[in-house]
Amino acid sequence: MGLDYEAEGPITMTDDEAYELFARLRRGLKNLHELDKLTTEEEVRAIDWDRYKDDFGEKFRASEKYYALDAERAGWHLWQSPTKHRLPIDDVIDQLRQRTRKPNITIPDASNRVFRNLRLDGPYKLSRIHLELAISQVQSPTEEREYADQVSDLIDDIDKACIYLLRIANRMPWKIAHRQHRAERHRRIMQAPPNEQTRSWDEATHIWKAVTGAQRDAEKAVEDLFRLRNLVSDEYPHLELKDHLPTGRIGTLWNRHFVERMANLWRQLTGHKISKDPAGLFSEFVEAAWYSYDERMPPVSFARVIREIS
Repeated sequence: MGLDYEAEGPITMTDDEAYELFARLRRGLKNLHELDKLTTEEEVRAIDWDRYKDDFGEKFRASEKYYALDAERAGWHLWQSPTKHRLPIDDVIDQLRQRTRKPNITIPDASNRVFRNLRLDGPYKLSRIHLELAISQVQSPTEEREYADQVSDLIDDIDKACIYLLRIANRMPWKIAHRQHRAERHRRIMQAPPNEQTRSWDEATHIWKAVTGAQRDAEKAVEDLFRLRNLVSDEYPHLELKDHLPTGRIGTLWNRHFVERMANLWRQLTGHKISKDPAGLFSEFVEAAWYSYDERMPPVSFARVIREIS
C-alpha cells in the first residue's frame, strides 16, 4: 500500500489507500472464515500459508469466533464482558457501563424501542456487528465516481427529454396533424345542412381534440420529469465524493464513513449525542474501534472528522 504502519504518530491515508486497506481486511476475514472450515490434518497441511501471512483481521475474527462458539459453552450471555479474545472497544464499553451519569450504557427495558438492538444483541455483540459493517460497506472511490457519472448522465437525459416534449407541447396543433384535421373538417362540412356549414367549419375536429389532449399529456409528463430530476439531483449530497461533502471541504471520505458508523453505534449503545471533544469518551471509543480490527492497523487521527460531524 505504500503506508508506513510503523510510523510514530498518526498518518494520513487517501481514500484509495484506505479502500485498499479495507479490501485487505475483508479478504483477511474471508480467508480466516475459510480456514475455520478445515477439518482434517490433510486439509491443513495442503494450505499455502504464505498466502495468509499478510492478512489483517486475525484479532477481530478470533473474537467473533469466540462469540459464536466458545462463549456459549462458557456460559456467556449478552451482557457479560468477554474474558477471552477481548477487543480494545470492550474496555470502553466496560467503562461506559460503569458510569452512573450520561453518556453511559444500561440494560434497557423491554418496552424501550430506542434501544431495541442493544436489548437483542447486547453491547459487545452489537459493537462487533457494526465493526463488520464499517469495513464491508465502504465504497471504492472509483465505483462512487462511476455512480456519480451515471447520476449526471441521467439528469442530462431527463433535460433532453423535457426539451423534446416541450417542443411537441408548444407546437401548433394544426402543424402536427394538419392534413387529417383538414380532411375531417371537409367531410363534416359536406355532410352538414347548408345552414349549419359555417358552424361545422368553426367546430374543433376530433383530430384537433386528440392532438391538443396529447399535448396536455406531454406538458404533464414534463412536470413529472422535473419532479424526477429533483429526486435524482438529491443523490448528490449522499455521494461519498470529496466535492459533495456537506461541509464543503475537500478531504478524505473513508474516515468520515467510519466515524459516522461508529457514531450510529454510539447512539444505539448510549442514546446520547456524540461529543467533539478530542479527549472525550466518543473519541476514545472511535480509536478503540479502529484498533479492534488488528494489532497492525495504521495509526490514524479522527479528530477533524469528529468535529465536523458533531
